[in-house]
Amino acid sequence: MNKNVESIYTTVSLLYLWGKVQGPIYLLAILGIIFYWDPSYLIYTLIGYVLFGMVGLEIAHHRYYCHRSFTCSQGVEWFLLICSIFAVGGGPLYWSALHRTHHKTADTDKDPHRPFDQPVLSFLHCNDRSRSEIDWRTVKDIVHKPGVLFLADHYNKVYFGTLFIAGLIDIKFCLFFFVIPGILVLWATGLINVFGHLWGYRNFETLDNTRNNTFVNLFTFGGGLHHNHHYRSQSYTTQVKWYEHDLAGWTIKYLLAKEVRT
Repeated sequence: MNKNVESIYTTVSLLYLWGKVQGPIYLLAILGIIFYWDPSYLIYTLIGYVLFGMVGLEIAHHRYYCHRSFTCSQGVEWFLLICSIFAVGGGPLYWSALHRTHHKTADTDKDPHRPFDQPVLSFLHCNDRSRSEIDWRTVKDIVHKPGVLFLADHYNKVYFGTLFIAGLIDIKFCLFFFVIPGILVLWATGLINVFGHLWGYRNFETLDNTRNNTFVNLFTFGGGLHHNHHYRSQSYTTQVKWYEHDLAGWTIKYLLAKEVRT
């Protein structure tokens, strides 16, 4: 792999792990809620959470970039990339490398999420990931995707630059549409990473300790069916039983995809 590209990967991962993104977001959310709380703006939070939690995180980061579970037009691809920026995940390259490593090492000492011995820290995305080895070679297949490598190099500038411009225009809109939904997405991911391995039911026999958690699935758009996902990770949907819901999968199949993998 090109050394410059690998250096970009490493830099982005370290910045993310050291809280250079999450720390300021939490601070902005706390200060914003104290000084600019306005319930009439909560509709923007709902819209932001759907765009960044379902589309940006669950569809773009997770199922499109990481698991390549569907194909789409270039216009849709740009839409997914933009939404992924505000899922507070460090960009598709870092997110995909981390998650692919998780699938290879789930519930072992090398698992980057480490839900079994650091559940609180794992929920907050600040656990001891130094014990995991992220293999950057696993994301060579998405380096060519439009905008992906640029984000790997300039994620913080793009993310905080957008927040700064939005704040100049309407600070409440910035808070309720970008900042608070970003925190909610982080919490949703943390719940999946922890409860998806500690509490819930299983449909299959797998080597890991993954679980489907109905409660978490209520507000993670299908991400709470974590065990189903680990059993068939390349599928566009996490639904197996008729009573399991996967809004992200439905959105992919009927609104975004050209072809899907099952």
